Amino acid sequence: MMNKETLNRACLEKAFLDYLRTVHDEQSRAGLRDQLDAGDRITSDLGTAYVTQPRPRWTVADEQALFDWVEGNFPDEIVVERKVNPALRAAILKNGGVVVDGVTHRVDGVEQTTGKPTLTVKPSERAHESAPLLLQGILEPPAVEGFPEVEAS
Repeated sequence: MMNKETLNRACLEKAFLDYLRTVHDEQSRAGLRDQLDAGDRITSDLGTAYVTQPRPRWTVADEQALFDWVEGNFPDEIVVERKVNPALRAAILKNGGVVVDGVTHRVDGVEQTTGKPTLTVKPSERAHESAPLLLQGILEPPAVEGFPEVEAS
């Protein structure tokens, strides 16, 4: 049996989290980003915020230039990779592990799997509108099992 109380609780919690994530990203983190430079740290009795000091690192900016240089200077370090043509691989998976080219071939090494069910909680527009007002004490929270009874101020 489905329990609407549990659904209502989950929707309100998700709306709270969405609201808090937005406030956290758009106000709190943005404010700290404006105040702190790389290498800065600020601490209070509630915690710490800091910005890391970026360290230089080497990256490959041009794969072909690197390949050409290695091929010319260390040819034994060139690796030839064997792999299935991505278009054929996609066609095999799309066709349920079968290739049809005039003859039907069952493909070895391919199996069907089923993922785990995914729970999604999508608060309504009303829940999203209510979340900040509930957190600020402007609205009285509805009676939802698991939430303490609180009166709005």
